[in-house]
Amino acid sequence: MIRCPEPYPSGDPRPCARPSGHEGNHGGMTSAYHRFKPVRKVAEYLGTPGPEPSGTALTYAALDAYSDSVNKDQPCELVVVGEQVREDGVRFLTYGATKEYIEATTTFRDAGKGLHYYCPLCKKTGPHPATCKG
Repeated sequence: MIRCPEPYPSGDPRPCARPSGHEGNHGGMTSAYHRFKPVRKVAEYLGTPGPEPSGTALTYAALDAYSDSVNKDQPCELVVVGEQVREDGVRFLTYGATKEYIEATTTFRDAGKGLHYYCPLCKKTGPHPATCKG
């Protein structure tokens, strides 16, 4: 990307952060957010080149989450819920946690209206007997 050589407005000496030949004001680079419906699995992006320090589209946290899911034979902690696309075309993935992972690794369960605490002792969600130590 060739940056715009013009300075920021109002006498700020820094160069504009946007690509050269852009339209509109000088200043920070604009971006657009695209949400994915349905969400995508992290595995779909394995080996995809990208701007992250790993050289791929996935962050180190996403790569760790995927490797943990494979090694522990459990659902992956993260899914790709969208992407941020900068004005210069660089794409950054955004992540979310899955309900399956939360249910597999915590004491929360989907009780029909979202995740609720599930007592492992009395096997109930929400209010449970005062005699229960859970």
